[in-house]
Amino acid sequence: LAISASNELGEMQSGLAAGLLGATGAVVFGGAGAIMIVILWAWLFPELRNARTFAPHYRQRGEEP
Repeated sequence: LAISASNELGEMQSGLAAGLLGATGAVVFGGAGAIMIVILWAWLFPELRNARTFAPHYRQRGEEP
């Protein structure tokens, strides 16, 4: 139920934002929000910026689990 309702909720949110801000305002606001989330995650999880791979550490050293 949650998966099938997510598309409709996203469409409702987009329509509401476009109704309040106009189409251009909704796109600009959404883009700015996405950039702010990326900056927040980079600040909260700096180890992600330095990651070269997402493989487990034992695979990087050639060991077996």
